[in-house]
Formats: sequence, structure tokens, C-alpha cells
Amino acid sequence: MAKLLAIDMDGTCLTDRKKISEKTMQALKKAWENGVIVVPTTGRAIDCLPRQLLNQGFFRYVISSNGARVYDTWEQKTLYSSLIPLKNAVNLLLEGKKRGLGLTARVENQTVVEGAMLNLKARLIYKKDTLNTIKTNDIIGVLKQMNCSVEEVQLFFFNKRKKALTKELVGNNLNYSASYGKIYVEIYSENASKGVALSTLAGILGIDKVDVISIGNGENDLTMFEQSGLKIAVENAVPMLKQKADVIVASNNNDGVAEAIEKYCL
Repeated sequence: MAKLLAIDMDGTCLTDRKKISEKTMQALKKAWENGVIVVPTTGRAIDCLPRQLLNQGFFRYVISSNGARVYDTWEQKTLYSSLIPLKNAVNLLLEGKKRGLGLTARVENQTVVEGAMLNLKARLIYKKDTLNTIKTNDIIGVLKQMNCSVEEVQLFFFNKRKKALTKELVGNNLNYSASYGKIYVEIYSENASKGVALSTLAGILGIDKVDVISIGNGENDLTMFEQSGLKIAVENAVPMLKQKADVIVASNNNDGVAEAIEKYCL
């Protein structure tokens, strides 16, 4: 039986409407009740975790910002982090601003968003899950005032031209890792990944790789697969992840996570 279940959120555990179905929620609870350590493993910051999860009590550890941080929610402390130095994050944001991109950053388990329009778009993406967003017209000023390293810089592009400018910017900064969504790119430390974070957490907990199951849908889940004994992709996963998966289950809109837990976790 699995000892640790690392589960991606968007496109995997969450439906396209950014909800966890009742069937999936009950499966997650059942896994926890049967001694499986359930670990949300996400590109989101802690403050953007689905509200549906927050009061459930069936998870303790979170891997956030694509592996930039491993956080113990019960003791409210960071177990591991791989962050972007403040100076470097500021430079990335300045370059993004020159190109007219939307600017956000994840720092200290919070999300900082520049501008009212982008804040609205972020809320549309995350629905009502963003709890502690810092809204500002000067993201660089806020980060300098906070004076700490950054988990992730997120740049939004809303058309093909801006996307091309974003790819140019990312290509000129090869010392970072990047993960693309439909309208944004997440930029994080080259040493940060879901895989490194998962391996670190498993080591802290004394769990062998063979006892780890991971479920995902995106390219940023590939490194998580590398640190798992059983690799499960949902049907809507990108082709590259499906090729690496041991098992393919139903899509995120059809309770694929619940299927995976019932068949392979318990």
C-alpha cells in the first residue's frame, strides 16, 4: 500500500471549473484515514490552495510553487525551500514590465499581484481560492519592502505577440526553470522542482520511493514522476507525461483521482 500520495491540483485534482468533486474529496479522505500521507503538490502558493481543502484536516504537508517550498501546515514552518534571490526576481519583473506583461510574484506563502485588471484575471483563474493576495500598483516596491527571496515570478501574456516576448525573456534567463500555462509562465529557481521537493519530503518522513504514488497532468509533473514508485496520469494529461506514466486514469473532469486512489492507493 502507498505511504505517500503526491497529487497535482490544477488539471488533476481540480476540475476545469476549479472544484474538487465530492467523489474525489471522499477518496482523498479515505486515503488519509487509511494512513496515506496526502500531499498537495502544486504550482500554486499556499494562499492559493483550494478553499475546499483548507478545513478538511486530511493533509499536513504541501509542496508549493512548483517545488520551491515544502511547508508543514500543522507546525506552520518551511521544511525545504529553493528560492529566487530578491535582486534576481526584481530584474525578471523589470524585464517583464518593459515588455508590457502582467506581473505577479509568490513570496512567503503569499501572492503579490500588480494592477487591478490582473488581480481580476487571477481571481478568475483561481476562483475564490486566493485568500491573502497583496494587491499593489508597485510590485517591485512591495517585494523590496518585504526584503526576502521569492518562490516564483509569474508573467502573464494575453496574446501571441506578448507570448513571444515572454519566451524571449525566459530564453535569455537560462538559470531558471519555467512552466507555461495558457496565458502565463511560472519562473522559479533552477534547483526547484516538484521532484526535488517530493524526494526531500519523503526523505524527511523516512519513506522509500517505492512507497510513493504521484498523480499529475502537466510537464511540471515529470520530475515528480521520477521520484515515485507508481506514476499516474489523468486522461487529459500532456502526451509527454502520459508516455512516462505507469497508469492512465479518467480525466480531471471525470474523477480520475478518485479512480486512482480506489484502484492503486488503498
